[in-house]
Amino acid sequence: MWLQWDTISIALSIVLGLLSIAVAIYFGTRDLRGMLRDKIDRLIATVDALSGKVDDIRVRATFIEELLKHISSMKGMRTVERIFKNLGRVKITADPYRNETVYYLEFERDIILKPGLISKLAKETGLADEGIKLFGQEPTYFVFSPSRMMVSIPSSDVKACVNYISKYLRWLDEVYYVRVEEEAKKFEELE
Repeated sequence: MWLQWDTISIALSIVLGLLSIAVAIYFGTRDLRGMLRDKIDRLIATVDALSGKVDDIRVRATFIEELLKHISSMKGMRTVERIFKNLGRVKITADPYRNETVYYLEFERDIILKPGLISKLAKETGLADEGIKLFGQEPTYFVFSPSRMMVSIPSSDVKACVNYISKYLRWLDEVYYVRVEEEAKKFEELE
């Protein structure tokens, strides 16, 4: 009888020992799995953050490449001067890009340059329609000061751009300048 209880107690001890080991392994690996999952999640987040930085670097590298191409193309920029009746001497600098040509205009005299008025008069006189017909959209005008402005033409076709900027400058001299002077005289008479 003692032998039976001893055998049962030994068997029970072994079963309980194995059971406790199984419970320890189960709960221990669950915590281990959680720790591994957290570590993997942190690694994935780090990779995502680094891939975002790689994308930023790629965008910046592309920008720098385009800038270097532009700077190297500036060697070909030419400045010419023309004399107009009302505008006086005008320096014209062309800066070609892939899909547009930018003209920098510098006037000898200060004139009243207002982009809104330029666009309005260009539409009234048909100059805007001509730009739309030639380039698909109206060129954009930026005024820096009374003696400096920029005209952005949405084309890189040299012949079309030169023809348009020539017409534009004649238009500024013969139509815009005259109209602005008339408006200024009317304003002076009102005072």
